[in-house]
Amino acid sequence: MATFLNGCNSGDLRQDVTGSNGSQQSGILSWLTPTIYIDGTSIDPADIKEYKIYYRTESDSYSANNYLQISAPTTSIALSGLNLPSGIFYVVVTAVVTDGLESDFSNEVVLK
Repeated sequence: MATFLNGCNSGDLRQDVTGSNGSQQSGILSWLTPTIYIDGTSIDPADIKEYKIYYRTESDSYSANNYLQISAPTTSIALSGLNLPSGIFYVVVTAVVTDGLESDFSNEVVLK
């Protein structure tokens, strides 16, 4: 993946989870829109095509097969919309611009 975006990294992935016993049935996963490239130039929000939400279990690594695409400008998703089986999952988000370049992974969030 190209290292070209700032803003999906370093604490910009936020998780607000509610539900009984750590359930994945309710709550919101949200993130901030990147605003600058690594070189310091501004990103036009219209250039962000989509976000990818990658997920894995503890024993897996992130792969190109385990992600969901979310069209921009959406920057959140209901946890119930992830359709993950029960268990513990690790999640990161990337941003993709219109020319196809993808950012590095955001910080990791654990869903229980």
